[in-house]
Amino acid sequence: MSACPGCGTRSGRIHSRYHRRLADLPTTGRRVELVLRARRFFCDVSISIEVWL
Repeated sequence: MSACPGCGTRSGRIHSRYHRRLADLPTTGRRVELVLRARRFFCDVSISIEVWL
């Protein structure tokens, strides 16, 4: 669950998922990469119809 940044209502309805990759310079000759799976949520409040991360 996540809270809408517009109205603060909590929602568990997932809009979509995607991967976010963070990389850094090689350390000790090895590549450094962090892969995150992020979700976007729907806001069900009619005055604050948004999609947020």
